Amino acid sequence: MANRNLSLFNALLSFHTQAKLDEDMKGGEEKKATNELEVVFERLMTYDFMSVVMYPDLRNRREFVHDCWIIAKITENTELKMAISHDPYYYLTRDDLFNLLKTHDNDMITHILEIKAMLLCQEDITYKLVSVKSQQVDKNQHTPVSLTDMVSVLVENKREDKYQMDSEIHFSHNYIKKFLEHHHKYVVEEEIIKIFILGRRFRLTL
Repeated sequence: MANRNLSLFNALLSFHTQAKLDEDMKGGEEKKATNELEVVFERLMTYDFMSVVMYPDLRNRREFVHDCWIIAKITENTELKMAISHDPYYYLTRDDLFNLLKTHDNDMITHILEIKAMLLCQEDITYKLVSVKSQQVDKNQHTPVSLTDMVSVLVENKREDKYQMDSEIHFSHNYIKKFLEHHHKYVVEEEIIKIFILGRRFRLTL
């Protein structure tokens, strides 16, 4: 465990150094992504490495793994994403689900559903969904990710600005329908219907 985490830590440090060298060569969206990476790397450097490696039951271990996931997702490093997803302290947030959906990362979404990755409960809607799914929340405020959570994020973020009816559409009705068809294996119909009812603007479509 210690050797694996030390290798990951050193690899991330090396990546960070290279990112700094490449920053001046980038522009626009690439530079924005680099800035986001910079924030995460700076946070990684504040961890007490002993608490991450030697005492992995501590909260720092979970946060370290999550920060590594953010880096893997921003860089779309499939190998790193897969490796991190198998870590026992791996978890996701609704923001992470949104980023997966926004980038149409269907292979990773399928993998996450297959391994029953954990979702951190932070928002009221997440706790409501725990009830809808008839699941439990563990001592770390985690619950297994399901397709129902994904659909909830799609419905909640249909538009770029949920309070402006003329704002840009992220996820159209047709896209949500195709998403459900693609991942039909994981659909629990009663739960999905409840999500559409909770998202009141979907009632007419339903």
